[in-house]
Amino acid sequence: MCSDLRAICIELIKEANLNGCRKEIASKDCGLCIKTIERWEKNLIDLRNGRRPFLPISFQSLRGKKL
Repeated sequence: MCSDLRAICIELIKEANLNGCRKEIASKDCGLCIKTIERWEKNLIDLRNGRRPFLPISFQSLRGKKL
């Protein structure tokens, strides 16, 4: 999501909050998590590095084996 759309989402959530809506509810209505909104309020640029680590061994492959 580009920073322009992020800024619009933040402004809409702030407006809803000023009109009495909780941030959690307003962010869910936008389809976002409150943690995401809080991160965006600090910095509109995505500062996350890389992808999440991939675990090659699934729990399904461990089923029935003793650990």
